[in-house]
Amino acid sequence: VGMIWIAGGVRLELDPARSATTLLYGLYLFLFVALFEETLFRGFVFQRLVDGTGIGFAQLALAAMFAIGHWGNPGMEGATEVVAMLDLALGAILLGLAYLRTRSLALPVGLHLGWNWAQGHVLGFGVSGFDYTGWFLPVFQGMPQWLTGGEFGPESSIFAIGVDLVLIAILWRWKGIA
Repeated sequence: VGMIWIAGGVRLELDPARSATTLLYGLYLFLFVALFEETLFRGFVFQRLVDGTGIGFAQLALAAMFAIGHWGNPGMEGATEVVAMLDLALGAILLGLAYLRTRSLALPVGLHLGWNWAQGHVLGFGVSGFDYTGWFLPVFQGMPQWLTGGEFGPESSIFAIGVDLVLIAILWRWKGIA
């Protein structure tokens, strides 16, 4: 979001309807989303695939499934669709690597929760195409959706791909506790 802002794609205004209740509700909601999706995509199936087929196949298979699981969400169209699918697949690889480095779902759940909650209920952007009321209200400045993410949210911004790649590189170099 900071990069979108620096590029002139969005201005953030305080939402007059903001409330602590909204922030707490978002934390509650996205905790369950993160627990569900991480258990589904980095839980038993992923772990058995890693053991049975190797890390590479497991990462690619679950990255494809994670991206396809978000296919057709609201706001996913044109260039946004391509960028969003790539970002979602890279995000899945990042979360898979977070599991592999810790051998625990805690880090992937925390990263997933933090990303969605900050993006939606703190900054007021869409999360995977779904609108949420946040502490801030993003005002788009007429830049292309591939830069701002548009209605789908920052996940479909070209900057999200860069963030994913940097975080993957960091986790790749980090030896973890496993």
